[in-house]
Amino acid sequence: MEFTNILEMNFEKKVIDISGKKMKTKKDFILSLAKQAIEILKKKLEYQNRHTTHEFRIIFSTIAHEKKELMQWWADCLDTL
Repeated sequence: MEFTNILEMNFEKKVIDISGKKMKTKKDFILSLAKQAIEILKKKLEYQNRHTTHEFRIIFSTIAHEKKELMQWWADCLDTL
């Protein structure tokens, strides 16, 4: 995946929406963001000129991984009902 730019971030809808044209699978990718993730991204954008794109990608990867773990945790909770 190419670097996510500011135009793909929709803080009002709380998502990052990446066109399938930029994705290896050629499918659109929408990542829901928690308010904490949005705060982190906004802070990161403030420092964008001072930091590398690689650092931003690391943060994005961490957020996506944490969401996956949260979804698994929730699914496991539902299994216990």
